[in-house]
Amino acid sequence: MKLAQIAISLVVIIFVVWIGEKQRHLAGLVAAMPLTIPLTMWIVYSNTGGDHGKTAEFAGGALTSILGTVAFVVVCYLLLRTRIHIAVVIAGGYAAWAAVMLLLPYLSRQAAHLLAIIHR
Repeated sequence: MKLAQIAISLVVIIFVVWIGEKQRHLAGLVAAMPLTIPLTMWIVYSNTGGDHGKTAEFAGGALTSILGTVAFVVVCYLLLRTRIHIAVVIAGGYAAWAAVMLLLPYLSRQAAHLLAIIHR
């Protein structure tokens, strides 16, 4: 099972690299497709003996992280357009991701509070 998981991961990475040599925009689309989430969800499901609850916990964490990933990509896109060094671009993207991830628990509590007020 582990060998199949590794093989599929390698095929996906090789495919993105191959597409990237031909069409950068298409490679970006393929790289942003939900490829790693289903693959890792399958790995979690397999490694937990088919435990739907644990796999759902994983999916919930991935769902939360998507907001950080959006922030990462937006900041990277904007910084790349300024033509600054790629290391600064990536660092800026990770800083945006970290900021969103740190703010999410606070925003989640505020949203729950707001929903409680609305539903009174």
